[in-house]
Amino acid sequence: MTAGASRVRIRGLVKVMRWARTKLSTGIPAEKAEDFRTEVLGVLKKVESICRRSGITPQDLPAPSYRAYCYLRDIDLHHLPLVAATDAAPDDRPAPAKHLRIRGLVAAQQRLDADFVRWVEDHHDQVKTLDAEGEPVAGWLSQIYATLDFVNDAAAEAQAPVSLLPARSRRAYQWLSFLSDPANLLAHVKTAAALQRIARRPPCRSAIPKSRRSLPARISFAYSSSLFHARVQEGVLAITVHEGFVGAPQDVLQALLCAALAGDQQAFFEPALVYSQSDAFQEATEALEVTIVDGEVRARGQYFDLDAVFERVNAAYFAGALARPRLTWNQILTHRKLGHYHPATDTLMISITLDAPGVPDYVIDYVMYHELLHKQLGVKLVNGRRRAHTADFRKAERAFPDYEKAEAFLREALK
Repeated sequence: MTAGASRVRIRGLVKVMRWARTKLSTGIPAEKAEDFRTEVLGVLKKVESICRRSGITPQDLPAPSYRAYCYLRDIDLHHLPLVAATDAAPDDRPAPAKHLRIRGLVAAQQRLDADFVRWVEDHHDQVKTLDAEGEPVAGWLSQIYATLDFVNDAAAEAQAPVSLLPARSRRAYQWLSFLSDPANLLAHVKTAAALQRIARRPPCRSAIPKSRRSLPARISFAYSSSLFHARVQEGVLAITVHEGFVGAPQDVLQALLCAALAGDQQAFFEPALVYSQSDAFQEATEALEVTIVDGEVRARGQYFDLDAVFERVNAAYFAGALARPRLTWNQILTHRKLGHYHPATDTLMISITLDAPGVPDYVIDYVMYHELLHKQLGVKLVNGRRRAHTADFRKAERAFPDYEKAEAFLREALK
């Protein structure tokens, strides 16, 4: 764990929260319960110590870190879900015995990415008028769907899930799947255009070392392990930005780009780094991750079992007619987006923010109901725009008996 100089950050806190979350959902062997308590209490003590030395309280930490701290703080360490050693999930699962390799997947991603870059460079004046039904978006979507169908067919033939792809190919698949949503694709292209505009103006151009100032900048996005990567390639300043920055505010994009162009993260990077810890960035990352779901989805939480919630809501409001989607809790505490339905994988994910004491049954039922409406009603195109929350959707949403009460609870809880 480390604290930053200008703004206190405690690295690894969210990771510890996820670890604790997994342990609580699978059950803790009785002989390891004391170790679990010691680990949680030790992390809390370190966090509070760092905050005291920095003259702040845990509430002053970045939102994801503070929520992780709250989660760990609120664990009832005296009433842990204990299991016999033979029933507990192993700490380290063995690596899968087989791999899935599909040639050309990364190359397909790179070709499409290059197409985005060229189009933005040549048609920057047309970005505002882009819509999901017109060209070139319809053409891009056609390419994406064809590539995803090819990969899914190859995976089915090999009888292996796409989660077994090598890391680089798996991320390419997730990136393409994420962009198969027209709203994500439009946001992607428009943010790329915004970055191109910023790159041509001060202060970013003036921040570039003189030896590289005459080089054109080419900016693209990817789902990568780093927030950005900059290099000189074939006489061009090639900058690759993490997909989580799609839709970010102008000041964040400028800070990110200046850091990449100047090669000086310390001087320019702070707003972008702060944004990478925000709900918006984390939720974009969750949307990318949920495009691949293996057999280890976790429906049982510490306080709620999503299987039971689904059965209850499906029977009460959908006459039991909806097929069960893949149900899973997400891996981060979110502040704005409490659920997500991904039609390509038929996965319904609910934020672990709601797996907490004090959350009424009608609230978790309402969030499940909301996401199941997305499964039932799908997405409509209205005037060339993708609309999930149509008038029909809103009418059906308000039919939930405890709609007003659930909305009021969520507004108050998520302040």
